This record gives sequence, C-alpha cells and structure tokens, in this order.
Amino acid sequence: MYSVQQLQALDCLLKKVVGDHFKLVIELNGQYWYGDFVRLDGNALYQHFIDGIGAIEKHTFYIDSPNAPNMVKKIWQSYLAAIEPFRRHPFGSNPFERLRDLSLLFETLVNILAKADIADEDSPLSPCLFNARSLNGDGSLPFIYLGNEKLKLVSLIRIAEE
Repeated sequence: MYSVQQLQALDCLLKKVVGDHFKLVIELNGQYWYGDFVRLDGNALYQHFIDGIGAIEKHTFYIDSPNAPNMVKKIWQSYLAAIEPFRRHPFGSNPFERLRDLSLLFETLVNILAKADIADEDSPLSPCLFNARSLNGDGSLPFIYLGNEKLKLVSLIRIAEE
C-alpha cells in the first residue's frame, strides 16, 4: 500500500522520464482507476490556489530546482542512483529510453520508489487523482479526492497520446 505522496512522486518520475502517456493503475473501493497524481506543465509541477486578493493563481514547482517538493527531490535522487552504473559504463545508456516492457518498467519504478524512502511527507500538491478513469470504462471524473488514503498500486498502462 502506498501513500498519495509516494504515488505523486512516482507519477512525477514516470511523466518526466518515460512520458505522460503512461498511467499508474490503482485499486480504490474494489475498482481499478488510472489518471494523474500530478499535473505537469513542461518541466514543472503545478497546483492552483486562491491568492490573498481572491485571484486564481498557479504555483509551479520545477522538478530539478530547489523549490521542488521534497518527495520529488528524493525520488529523483533515487532515479539518478539507479541509472548511474549505466552512465559510467563506456557502452552504457539509460535503459528508460528503450524500456517498453510494462511489467519490467513497473517493477523498476517501484524499486526506485522503495529506495527513495518517501514516508507520509507533506506535499504542497492536492491529494487527488486527476482525470480519473475507471479501467472498465464505465466512469470518469475530473478528480478523485484521496486525502490520506493508502492505495494499492496494481499496474501501469499506456494510453493513446492525447
């Protein structure tokens, strides 16, 4: 079982390294759902908020900058440590650039997440699954509020690029 913050970090890594056409699949109340645990605009996570004068603003968190959420910094460091042996080898390359086997990609990402040691850290991001779709196709929601839920991560799918 994973916290929303762990899945936000994992989704961020997945989108940054592999692409946003891959989605994490979770089990929630006996149904399988996929969507976006984070929202990206280029190389930045973003979160909408209402500022002090009532205007709707967008707070951005650049993934590779000092203002990145701690959970993102941790999973990024774990990812860099995972690919370091390949980068040092004279003929090595980043396997994520070629990895097409979804079960191997899933297993590798889960191992990187485990090594990132992300507990129930505070996240500046809403604990939601955005653009939520049920796997059986009978439901879609703009978001599902997850709060402090512990979630079962069951798979990884590739969807058609939008």
